[in-house]
Amino acid sequence: MSANEIASIVAGGVITILVTIVVEVLRQPKLRLVAASAVDNTYDAGRPATSGRYLYVDLVNDPLPWFARWMSRSPALQCTGTITFHHLDGQQFFARHMPVRFSRTPEPVAVQFVVGATQVAIFDPTNSSPHPAPAVRPKTDH
Repeated sequence: MSANEIASIVAGGVITILVTIVVEVLRQPKLRLVAASAVDNTYDAGRPATSGRYLYVDLVNDPLPWFARWMSRSPALQCTGTITFHHLDGQQFFARHMPVRFSRTPEPVAVQFVVGATQVAIFDPTNSSPHPAPAVRPKTDH
């Protein structure tokens, strides 16, 4: 085998590896957060809070660039997250982080029942623990 043949084989192997790396990097999930509008809610008298504001954030897996649309982007699996609140000076407002709840996961609703003349609510700890998000598939609209 000549030196040219060996160089050709090595160059072909290196090019194949580089193309594979570029394709796999392109196919990785590319996630971004998009803030949706806030929803205000008021509660009946006798509840611990009289009003609340819910903030919605969309987790988007962007599509592939136009030149690579013939491939498919990988979905993001087992996504979890936490929310922290901070003062304007950067100091943390609450001591602990709050786990996010994805809208397609079970809502932590208390089981309510009446004991005597008292209404009791018990939270189901298996339903209130944070669940990972369902697979975040790439956007299909271009």
